[in-house]
Amino acid sequence: MGTVGQTLRTTREAQDRSLEAISGETKIPIASLRMLEEDRFDDLPGDIFVRGFLRSYCQALSIPEASIMEGYLEQTGAPSEGPLTAM
Repeated sequence: MGTVGQTLRTTREAQDRSLEAISGETKIPIASLRMLEEDRFDDLPGDIFVRGFLRSYCQALSIPEASIMEGYLEQTGAPSEGPLTAM
């Protein structure tokens, strides 16, 4: 398996779906979908948004989110999900 972004792009293209179609289904802006596919997670609003976007993208592509989320954690070193701490 490649990076998270490569996996998402390859899967989307194999399903012959456009970014516009995925955006319409998920309500994720096309620019954000591009950032996901380019593994530019730091350019997105924050970890909680990235995780939500990845989940929605996986659902739209009908692929299991576990391996994508695992890859995201490995690529970014982000902590696994746990209780949110108050600021």
